[in-house]
Amino acid sequence: EAAMFHLFTHAWFKALLFLGAGAIIFACHHEQDIWKMGGIMKRMKLTSLTFIIGTMALIAIPFTSGFFSKEAILEAALHKNPVFFWIGGGVALLTTFYMMRVIFVVFFGRERSHSAEHAREVGGVMLIPLLILAVLAVISGYGFIADRLVPFNGFAVADFHMGMPFYVSMGALVLGILLAAVFYAGSPASDKLSGNAVSRALANRLYIDWFYDKVLVKGVQGILASIIDFIDQFIISGLIVGGLARLAAAVGSLLRRLQSGNMAAYTVLFGVGLLLVIYFTVFYSC
Repeated sequence: EAAMFHLFTHAWFKALLFLGAGAIIFACHHEQDIWKMGGIMKRMKLTSLTFIIGTMALIAIPFTSGFFSKEAILEAALHKNPVFFWIGGGVALLTTFYMMRVIFVVFFGRERSHSAEHAREVGGVMLIPLLILAVLAVISGYGFIADRLVPFNGFAVADFHMGMPFYVSMGALVLGILLAAVFYAGSPASDKLSGNAVSRALANRLYIDWFYDKVLVKGVQGILASIIDFIDQFIISGLIVGGLARLAAAVGSLLRRLQSGNMAAYTVLFGVGLLLVIYFTVFYSC
């Protein structure tokens, strides 16, 4: 139920973030690199405000919809499996960090490209849905909406209480904001965390694809292919198929020599065969 409640609140602020990102990309002449943006807040105030509201809900700023649903998940995880609770706390920290990175890099500081310098507020077709979703991103966790739209009762403000989930959530929130401010406040021209071993590992998807290709595809399949090739070439083709074929050819060659068409030879063979029959009949039957 907590997960379904979070799915419900998530629908509003995640839709807001996706549409807000699209509006910013459109206003920046389809530029999608955040390191070529900057200063968007002063050029697109309303769009920027809605995106920041969506971010606040996603990182669970208190009294936004995402705060109540995330608290419900952490509370359930703490009671069911503490390992999942601490994983959730770590994910909350990462979410806050990377979303605040976007806020600092895109909306504040100086413009880093011609596209950012000429960005303008989007029209009503784009802006009105953003404003509606921004309102719902804040209030959808409250009972007067959640109790009517979510297919179960009671997972809203009334269920919130101070406890371990709240303190862990707030700790992750504050730490994530501080770390993002340390690395990305002040309009940096590039990612200060790029180039190190961790960033390279993340950029290479933790080397999972490399491991799969080198070890599983080229390693295991290569060894397996060699074994199968050996079996095919030496055992199946060489001994079984090829051996039987050579045996049949040898027997055929021998029999072909016997069938020479020479009547004298046939008479000699007939005589030898007759003598053998008499010999075995007389001496072995006694």
